[in-house]
Amino acid sequence: MTFLRRFEDPPSRFTDLDAAEADSIVRNLTHILRSQSGFASFVPEFGLPDPWQLPQTSTSLLILRDQIKEQVLRFESRLGSPLVATVPRTPEGALQFVLTGQLASGKSLRILICMSRSPSGGSLLDVRMQG
Repeated sequence: MTFLRRFEDPPSRFTDLDAAEADSIVRNLTHILRSQSGFASFVPEFGLPDPWQLPQTSTSLLILRDQIKEQVLRFESRLGSPLVATVPRTPEGALQFVLTGQLASGKSLRILICMSRSPSGGSLLDVRMQG
């Protein structure tokens, strides 16, 4: 359970421990990946760069994929053996990645990470479980 999650009311809406842990991991990853790198000056490696500020090349996508994995390894240790793969863009042009890993129980978790651009030009990031 993350520190901030302890103050939520109610503490958990799940009776299945795996579902509660998976939900907590997805929420934590949402906060981590939505953070812009360099924003938390006391932890400069926390967060991701704005994907729309990077050159739109296949190399940039690989770098972004590797940075997502690094964030998971560094800040979300509850997800074991994480792997990140790029998947084709959505019809609207959003970048997509699939993160897979293992919960403490051994159950697999599959997460879709979608990065798009808001109408005002900012970045939007959505993290959700698949399957």
